[in-house]
Amino acid sequence: MSKSKRYQLEKKIMVFLSSGLFAISGFCAGDVYAAAVFADGTGTNSTVAGVNNNASGENTNAVGYNNHAISDNSNAIGANNQALAEDSNAIGSKNNTYANESNAIGSGNITNGVGSNAIGKDNVANGLDSNAFGTANKANSDNSSAFGTGNLADGIGTSAFGYLNNVSGNESVAFGFTNTISAAEAVAMGRNNQVIATGGSAIGNNNQAMAMYSTAIGNDNYAIGENSSAIGLGNNITANDATALGNKNTASGISAGAVGISNTASGHNAQAFGYLNEATGQDSQAFGAQNKATERYASAFGHENEAKAYAGSALGVKNVATGNFASAVGYDNTASNYLANAIGTSNVASGAYANAYGVHNEANASYASAFGYSNIVSGEHGIASGYNNNISGNFASTFGTDNTVSNIRSAAVGSNNTVSGEVSNAFGYNNTASGNYTNAIGYNNQTQAFASSAIGYQNKATASAVSASAVGRSNEVSNEYANAFGALNKASGSSSSAFGVNNNASGSFASALGYQNTTAGYLGSAVGASNNASANYASAFGYGNAASGYVGNAFGSMNTASGSYASAVGYQNTASGVKSNAIGNENTASEEYTNAVGAGNRVSGYASSAFGNNNEVTAEFASAFGHSNNISGYVSNALGYDNAVSGDYSTAVGLFNNVGGNSSHAFGYGNNIAANSSSAVGNGNTISTGADNSFALGNDTSISLANSVALGSNSAATAINSVTGNSSYTKWAGVSDVVGVVSVGSSGATRQIQNVAAGQVSATSTDAVNGSQLYEVAQKAAQQATVSAGDSNVVVTPTTNSSGGTDYEVKLADELEIGTGVKVDGTGDGKIDVGNGNVVIDGSDGSITAGGVTINKDDEGTINGVTNTTWDPDNYVSGQAATEDQLKAIHDKAAEAAELAAKHTTMEAVDNNILIEKSTNADGGDHHELKLNDVVEIGSGANKVTIDGTNGTVSTGNINMNGTNGMITADKITIDGGSGTIGGLTNTTWDADNYVSGQAASEDQLKTVYDTAVKYDVDSGGNINTGKITLEGSSGTTIGNVAAGEVSATSMDAVNGSQLYQVKQDINNINQDITKLGDEIDTVGALSAAMAGLHPRFQDGNKGELAMAYGGYGGKSALAVGGFYAPNEKVMFSLGLGISEGGSKMGNFGVNFALDRSRDRKAEPRDIIYTRKEVDNSLAAQDEKIQLLLAKVEEQSREMEKQSREIEYLRAQVEK
Repeated sequence: MSKSKRYQLEKKIMVFLSSGLFAISGFCAGDVYAAAVFADGTGTNSTVAGVNNNASGENTNAVGYNNHAISDNSNAIGANNQALAEDSNAIGSKNNTYANESNAIGSGNITNGVGSNAIGKDNVANGLDSNAFGTANKANSDNSSAFGTGNLADGIGTSAFGYLNNVSGNESVAFGFTNTISAAEAVAMGRNNQVIATGGSAIGNNNQAMAMYSTAIGNDNYAIGENSSAIGLGNNITANDATALGNKNTASGISAGAVGISNTASGHNAQAFGYLNEATGQDSQAFGAQNKATERYASAFGHENEAKAYAGSALGVKNVATGNFASAVGYDNTASNYLANAIGTSNVASGAYANAYGVHNEANASYASAFGYSNIVSGEHGIASGYNNNISGNFASTFGTDNTVSNIRSAAVGSNNTVSGEVSNAFGYNNTASGNYTNAIGYNNQTQAFASSAIGYQNKATASAVSASAVGRSNEVSNEYANAFGALNKASGSSSSAFGVNNNASGSFASALGYQNTTAGYLGSAVGASNNASANYASAFGYGNAASGYVGNAFGSMNTASGSYASAVGYQNTASGVKSNAIGNENTASEEYTNAVGAGNRVSGYASSAFGNNNEVTAEFASAFGHSNNISGYVSNALGYDNAVSGDYSTAVGLFNNVGGNSSHAFGYGNNIAANSSSAVGNGNTISTGADNSFALGNDTSISLANSVALGSNSAATAINSVTGNSSYTKWAGVSDVVGVVSVGSSGATRQIQNVAAGQVSATSTDAVNGSQLYEVAQKAAQQATVSAGDSNVVVTPTTNSSGGTDYEVKLADELEIGTGVKVDGTGDGKIDVGNGNVVIDGSDGSITAGGVTINKDDEGTINGVTNTTWDPDNYVSGQAATEDQLKAIHDKAAEAAELAAKHTTMEAVDNNILIEKSTNADGGDHHELKLNDVVEIGSGANKVTIDGTNGTVSTGNINMNGTNGMITADKITIDGGSGTIGGLTNTTWDADNYVSGQAASEDQLKTVYDTAVKYDVDSGGNINTGKITLEGSSGTTIGNVAAGEVSATSMDAVNGSQLYQVKQDINNINQDITKLGDEIDTVGALSAAMAGLHPRFQDGNKGELAMAYGGYGGKSALAVGGFYAPNEKVMFSLGLGISEGGSKMGNFGVNFALDRSRDRKAEPRDIIYTRKEVDNSLAAQDEKIQLLLAKVEEQSREMEKQSREIEYLRAQVEK
């Protein structure tokens, strides 16, 4: 506030007070009384009233006794007052105003400062705009104020309120009794407080604020550290920025805080809150009673807790945290390793990163966790939750009661479970998982084998049950990959399965599904109830089935498949034959490859079948279809009802047929065949024994003759001789070949054969002839038949036969003339003349003459008259006979070739490079073989090339190639093909600016390049690790002239020093900003805490109250002063001002209106505006908002701390 404004305000106050006094004295504004005794009113517009008063100044007033108002615009009212300065007022008794615009009101008050006020008794206001109110107060300095009794305000802008307060520091304030302030900007409130440093505050009794901006509030507090705060009773602060709040607390660490009773905070930024707590570590915290936080960032909260390690935390009662970053929370917990946590009662976390939560838990290994009651975890990364669990395996876990896990990556959940196998699990009650990679789930289950599982009640996977599973109740698996699901099942075969109740799968890959099934064979299957699959690959499905044959199948009820590859499907079927099948009800297939399908069928013949009901097949390869058929014949068949087939290769189709002959067939009803290779079609036909190869078509026919046919009903085929009239005749065609008859009727029951086609009529014909042919024969027989020769070539001779008929003998003549061109002489010459002599075959000399060619008889063996006498090898007729003239021409050519071959030809090698080997070929001629010598020399002199095939070398000059050892030598250079090396190179030095393109490099050059190259690292196997490069040199290697790389989330470019320097600068700027922001947040927190401590009481009808509060946060402290004024019960005004240790200020002004309040305070004087409950509720709501604000500030602080740690990490990386 400016001096002019302050003066105007004080002037208005004085006018107000003066007007009030006027009213009390009986004067009225504007009235002038002339009644006065010994009064001198010489001043213009002056007023004198009373005795011995003097108003000599203009516009002055002297009222009362012996008052003097001698300066303009002054007032002296009362007795013995002197208003000696302009615009001054001396009101009361013995008051003196020596300065302009001053006011002395009361008794014996003196104002020496312009614009000063001395109100009360014996007060002195010496300073400009100073105020002295009360008794014997002195305001000696400008803008100073002394209110009360015996107060001294001796500094500029100082204030002293109360009794015998002494304020000599500028802009300081003292409230209370015998307080002393000898420093600027200080505050002392209460009794006998002392402030000797700038900005200090001492509030209460016997407090001392001995350092700059220190605060001592309460009784007997001592604050010697700058920016420190001691609040309460007997608190002692010896470090800067420290806080002690409560009774007999000591804060000796910088920015430390001790709040409560007898707490000690000796570490930098340490905090001790409660009773007898010790925070001796830097940034440590001890809250509660008798807690100790002895290391940096350590925290002890509760009662008798000890946090003895870096960032350790002990919360509760008698907890101990001795591991860095460890936490012990609850009662009697111990966290003794890095980042360990023990929370609850009597827990121990002794492993790094271990956790023990609950009661009497132990986490004794790294990353171990124990939750619940009396759990012990000694395996790394183990987790135990529940009661009395024990874990000794790494990465193991248990949840429940009395569980034990002793191997790696295993788990137990439930009660009394034991897991001793690797990566195994036990869930439920009293389960045991002793095999690796096993699972025991439920009650009393056991898994002893690798990768086995037992789930349910009392299931067991034995030691040999690798990868097996038992699920349900009382199941047992005792072999690898076995499975038992249900109750009382056993799977003892490898990869076997038992599903259901009381099943037993003992065969490898066997399956038993249902109730009381048994599978003992390899890949056997039993599904249903009481089935037994005892053979390999056998299957039994249904009820009471037995599959005891290899690959046998029994499906249905009470079936038996005892034969290999046999199948029994239905009810009480038996398939005992190999690859047999019995399907239906009560069928029997007892031989190999048999089939019985239907009901009551019996098949005992090899590869036979019965389809239907009550059929019986005893023969091999036989088949019965229908009902009650019986087959005993080999490869026979019956189709229908009650047929019987006893013959081989026979068939019966229909009803009641009986086939006893082989290869016989009966079709119809009641046919009876006793003959072989016979057939009957119809009803009631009979083919008797011996009538083989017969056929009966119709009804009730009978055949007793073999090879016969009976056509039509009641036909009979019997043996009859061939006759004409009454005589037998045996010369007809077919008479001797009769093997049977064809009958179309019987004796007394004949039938005509109608519509018969005309048969062939010849001596050998056996066709049937019809009536028209016989009619023609009868007509011809009635006539005389004659035979005569047609020409001389035929001779006819008639004779009379024994029956009186005529036989005619017809033959050719000895000499024949056929047409006009062929003549045959069969008498003596034996000649055949064809074409009137063109071709003559002479039988007398054996010659054949055809034109000019004669083929002589065989003793001469010649052919004369051939005309092809010349030879042209390019024009010849294939297959044509050659002449001697042609052979002569060829002989002459051969002679010429022989003469030429007889001339001598020689072949000679001119050097040793070529070898000539001579031999005789198959034709007797000479054969010359030319080949290279083993050693070949080409050229001569220095350029000679030598190829030596004996030792595999090639050489020329200084070059030698050896094919035996793969060596090539050229002067100094040697190429070794065996070892794959080149030696003798002379280019051993390397100059990157002078090199020969395409020239082979030496290892010396590579060594030079290698020594100067940046090399990839290699692993233990010598393989190049392309992801890592290590530069040589223990002191590091500098890479210069690196361009600025791309900086992005995906960039893999190298960055240079200037980029890192800029990052470092940015980090430093961020650090500065964060530090500044942190200080501002701490300051806001302290101011908020102080402002939140301002509360009104309003008891006993008080209208106005003053309040003071102290707040601290994050090492910062603040003081708040506020006032509350309630002119009535409906309205309250509040004004608050807070100032922090760094000079930051915070202020507020508020108006509170009460609603629906009709009672008058005057009517009920004991009522107050706010009841205690309402005030408490209001304060609670306000505190809640403040706590939310503080929580947000705390969260921001933690976030900044996290960012700060990240920045520190980045800074460390940059500095590396």
